[in-house]
Amino acid sequence: MINSRFTLSRIYKLRVIEHRVAAIQSAKAQIALANLLQMNQRLLTLQHGLNPTAGTATGGLLKSNAEMLLRLKSARISIAHPIGDAQITLSQSSASRNKARQKKDSVAKLLDVAISAETAALALRADANRPFRRRVMLLGDDA
Repeated sequence: MINSRFTLSRIYKLRVIEHRVAAIQSAKAQIALANLLQMNQRLLTLQHGLNPTAGTATGGLLKSNAEMLLRLKSARISIAHPIGDAQITLSQSSASRNKARQKKDSVAKLLDVAISAETAALALRADANRPFRRRVMLLGDDA
């Protein structure tokens, strides 16, 4: 009984560490996705800012704006694949984190049961080790 509690406490410590690692990986995946989405938004903002304004514009300005628009569009197209990969990684890491949390919770329940069983066994053992004493009969007590 004692060995099982110690074994379960070791397993619980391992599950806590696994859950922390999974939570860190999930947070890193979330940050990576947020960074990619922020880059995509910056590219879109730059792309919208290059639209020609009303008024006089030189041919060189229009040519450089058109070239920059093509490059920004190409960059947005090329960032789409890493965003998809980051979303997949985030969903996998979130699933891994949930699974690690469930394992940790189940071991915690088993550990609580083992501790309560050990406490009950210790109380039973303590009662069994007491010497037997006859009850002293007092006046007025019925046997």
